[in-house]
Amino acid sequence: MLRWLMPARRAPGLQNLDLGAHADVNYRLAICRNDEAEGEIADVTELAAGLVLRADPALGISGRYASPRGRLLEIDATARGTGDWFALHLPVGAENLADQGVFGFACRGSASEFIPVRACLRSGGRLGGFSDCFFDKHILLHATDSSHVDAITLQTRDEVPQKAPWRELVLFFPPRRLRLSLADLRVFLV
Repeated sequence: MLRWLMPARRAPGLQNLDLGAHADVNYRLAICRNDEAEGEIADVTELAAGLVLRADPALGISGRYASPRGRLLEIDATARGTGDWFALHLPVGAENLADQGVFGFACRGSASEFIPVRACLRSGGRLGGFSDCFFDKHILLHATDSSHVDAITLQTRDEVPQKAPWRELVLFFPPRRLRLSLADLRVFLV
């Protein structure tokens, strides 16, 4: 199925010709890589095209983010309190996974110090709430750009319902002081 999606703002020269349920999120990510943006980090920070940083309010997160042309996201954040989570949420529009076998992602990034990042596919519940299916491997960011690929075999994971009203790819960062850069991120579904 060909999906022609028109986000609120469109990066000049970008075409949304991807096919499949993962087309929307990859187009949103392409907009972020091709636009320049920066701003302050708060408990809820909308970056661009539906991508959102969310932090536990108890964390007292502050800092700055930037999306320089050609890179997805740079974060320089400080936690003043103790909280449980700080995460990047990416809507993935794959509501029906009945005919799919694998959901995965590939990313490239670095950090000022060794930082483990957990990723999950979050599926909305029909009556509210959600379920998380965590990927098996941690993303390990360190001083030089490194690549990471991980995937979930959908038929073997009970935490992923075949149909859901919404889904997100969520990257959980350590809830503490951190400086990191995500150069690229892509989602795949086969």
